[in-house]
Amino acid sequence: MNLLKIARKPPLIVSPQDSVMKAVNKMVEIGVGAVAVEENGKLVGIFTERDLQTRVVYKHLSALETQVSEVMTRNPHKAPVEMEASAAFEYMTDKHFRHLPIVDTNGKILGML
Repeated sequence: MNLLKIARKPPLIVSPQDSVMKAVNKMVEIGVGAVAVEENGKLVGIFTERDLQTRVVYKHLSALETQVSEVMTRNPHKAPVEMEASAAFEYMTDKHFRHLPIVDTNGKILGML
């Protein structure tokens, strides 16, 4: 099965310079647990609920003043768009990932599992 048939697309995207609050507001409005962080058309990270919990709230950082780039997961594992869904789910299970960006051959994010 094609990954894009089951992925969130288009993916929710923020920039590294956006505030954590902006990212969280987008996540809550759409009802997702992660956003892709994109710069110059390339995926540079993801920001997840776990990042919020362990890197912002736990450390008493301001969600209004902290930039996503300071607390995001950099260089996240990615699934190539041609990967089979069963392989992607097995990969996520083995690595204990809750979110997996789907990218094309140029590194552009197409969706998020």
